[in-house]
Amino acid sequence: MILTVTTTILRDRGTDDEREVEVEVEVEYTPGRPGRLSGPPEDCYPAEPGEVRALSAEAEDGLPVDLAALDEDELLQLCEDAAGDNDDDEDRDDDDDDDDRAWED
Repeated sequence: MILTVTTTILRDRGTDDEREVEVEVEVEYTPGRPGRLSGPPEDCYPAEPGEVRALSAEAEDGLPVDLAALDEDELLQLCEDAAGDNDDDEDRDDDDDDDDRAWED
């Protein structure tokens, strides 16, 4: 799937002065797949991480952006957040709160 995510980069201004610049990056994103570690061995498989590849980038200051300089791990995290692929952790936290209240009664 093709997504557009926004990140920031440090732009060297030719001196020791660097500033953050907002960049819109168009990426090709392939979601990961969770592994299955229970059940019969023939039904188990390892997790597969997501993949991201920057296709283009446009900085707010209009200067060119080197795609190789973009942090792929950060782009992957932004894509997972945008696609809703990181909801598992939040749901678990909410469920734990409900369980605690049930024991208090």
